[in-house]
Amino acid sequence: MIFDEAEELMIKETARKLIAAGSRLMNTFNLILDVSIQGAKGMGEGFGEFDLVELVRSTGEEFERSAEAKGLRYTFTLPKNRMNTVLPAASLKTALKCLLDNAIKYTFAGRVELRLNPPTDETRTVRIEVEDTGIGIAFEHHEMIFEGFRQVSEGMGRDFEGTGLGLTVARKMIQNLGGDIKIKSAPGKGSIFTIELPVAILDLSIQEKPSNHGSPELMEETEETDGKPRILVFEKDKMSANVLKVSIRDDYTARLAFDQDSAIELMKQEKFDLIMVAVHREERENVIILKNLVRAIPGYEKTPLVALVTASPGEFLMNPRIQVFDAVLVKPFFKKDLMHAITS
Repeated sequence: MIFDEAEELMIKETARKLIAAGSRLMNTFNLILDVSIQGAKGMGEGFGEFDLVELVRSTGEEFERSAEAKGLRYTFTLPKNRMNTVLPAASLKTALKCLLDNAIKYTFAGRVELRLNPPTDETRTVRIEVEDTGIGIAFEHHEMIFEGFRQVSEGMGRDFEGTGLGLTVARKMIQNLGGDIKIKSAPGKGSIFTIELPVAILDLSIQEKPSNHGSPELMEETEETDGKPRILVFEKDKMSANVLKVSIRDDYTARLAFDQDSAIELMKQEKFDLIMVAVHREERENVIILKNLVRAIPGYEKTPLVALVTASPGEFLMNPRIQVFDAVLVKPFFKKDLMHAITS
């Protein structure tokens, strides 16, 4: 109001600075809140199924006017096919917006390019790249810029406004999703910021239905009752468990257990056609105990057990104490690998 009504230039300029300072303070407060929320959530909440290609495209389109106003060439390189994924979309979108905002802010001529690279059999990670021809960052500052309240230009003579928290929040969000943000940059040569996410939480949308010549026990219920086979997923990480549940929901009914007692109790109350167990490195020596507990429950003497591990299958299977599973699935994996493990 003071800014709009003031007639004296000095008062008007002071009001403008107060408005800008208040805006920066609010942005800082919101970013600190984001950092606190990310620290409390761990792997994050609010996940759901969405098209990753569309999310990247729509997020990129939000910055078209900003790039155009600076005379920058702004381009997208995206896959033609949809990519279904299960993630907290808001976290990924926030992180990507931070990278795009920085790219345009620190680029005064040239271009900004947004690229989405789908996973391959070799990498099994999805890569979202933001490349610019901006001022660039010296190698010795590559990690420092991800620290809270830090910028390459600091102090009273800083060259750019900002809270110094954007990249901190962005990297924390991506790390909470099991990925990371990498940087490749040099002064005067621009920058490439890359979001890398493991493919275990992603799935290409074009997939074949599982074949009808899978396990007789699994198929029998489908043929007789026209109901979905039932799978128990024992996974302590809630996000990973829900990703699995969403991945198989079209063909199977999944129940989730986040601790051993809950898993055993569910098996006593309900009949499942298959048990999937996430085996974390520190728990591998205890899986034989779990196997004995499962086999002791009436009706589960021969129920298939599938292990979800992060080691190589050879390393896992060579341990004689844990050769108790009918199949082993190594993270990260494609949906087709998951469906094959269930039906074979």
